[in-house]
Amino acid sequence: MINLAEDASLANEVANLPEVLPRVSWTGESLDLQPLFDNDLCYIIENGNEGCYVLAQADEGSYVVHTLFRPKTSPSVVMETAQEGLWISFIDLDAMEVTSSACETNPAAYRLMRKNGMIPIFDSPSKFKKGKKQRHCRLTIDDYIINSDVLAEIGEGFHKLVEDTTNHEDDPIHDKYVGAVISMVRSGNLEKAIRVYNKWAALAAYAPIQYDEETNSIIAGYMKIQLTDDLQGIGGVSCQQRHWD
Repeated sequence: MINLAEDASLANEVANLPEVLPRVSWTGESLDLQPLFDNDLCYIIENGNEGCYVLAQADEGSYVVHTLFRPKTSPSVVMETAQEGLWISFIDLDAMEVTSSACETNPAAYRLMRKNGMIPIFDSPSKFKKGKKQRHCRLTIDDYIINSDVLAEIGEGFHKLVEDTTNHEDDPIHDKYVGAVISMVRSGNLEKAIRVYNKWAALAAYAPIQYDEETNSIIAGYMKIQLTDDLQGIGGVSCQQRHWD
């Protein structure tokens, strides 16, 4: 079961295994993530007792990702955790970008980054192995949204619901950003949903959205989207009359 950890005990246990420590600590010294966890500088996403996906804060909204799994853990479990970890990072938490790196002596870690859509940004001398390169990659929230089939499906479902009030052509990227808004709102991440959508909308020439607390509605252009009290669904959609000054 994948969940946000309540402490760093599993992460510390796995990180300090003899087979794992040389891949996560270039000094060879043991690691203790509990102080970072206690100071809200990292999130730990666990998958049962197999291992975890660690987000260490680099800056506001920016996290460095580390994967910590027991030896011989199934690659499918690692992939599942990474994919769910990205969803939690971008939809449930405040992450706007995640970064990671892998030494060329650890091709499995590099493949994991690439399979999850992370884009190479630079190489540098590796601290894990003299004479080897460390590949650094990044994934922004926009990269994540634009390449998400799940968000596309959610957004398409919304547009089918409101097709009678839609005033634009089919737009697959718009579907994905709408899907992101719906998913973030459901997770309680309303402010982030509005910020992410409006930044994209300014570029893509769509009307910005805003939240009307009094009516518990999202206003998008002339469209008023009534939310259910628990923010998990849409209570109704209507078109607002345009008022001229």
